[in-house]
Amino acid sequence: MNVDKLFLLILIFFVLSCKQGKELSNNQHYDFSEDSIANQNKVRQIFYSMYLPNEMSRLFERVGANYDPSILNSTENFARYTQTVDLALNLGIYGVDLNYVRMFDQGATMAKYFGIIQLMADKLGIPKSSFEKMMLLLL
Repeated sequence: MNVDKLFLLILIFFVLSCKQGKELSNNQHYDFSEDSIANQNKVRQIFYSMYLPNEMSRLFERVGANYDPSILNSTENFARYTQTVDLALNLGIYGVDLNYVRMFDQGATMAKYFGIIQLMADKLGIPKSSFEKMMLLLL
């Protein structure tokens, strides 16, 4: 599998994992029927078959993947994203890119992507405290 296909797979995972739909209000109830439980088990099987970031790093090393900055979403594109849906989608994309540059120890690029992610999160109203744990993991 070449790096482009692997990157596309990671990108699809993050795009699909973005929170969509409306939140449950206090008066809504969960469906614990057998059909619902069966669907939950199917979802678990999908997630358990996905690679963890450390597994992705080992996979990249095993196939001899090289760092290719041309596959990244440029940080200069940030100004294009003005609508909430665009910001949320590209926040996930920049998150994938951040993980990618981290795997290849690209410190300066990693700092740029982290800064853009923080700006996008601010625009989306995501608290800064959410990034404290991520910053500790990156260091």
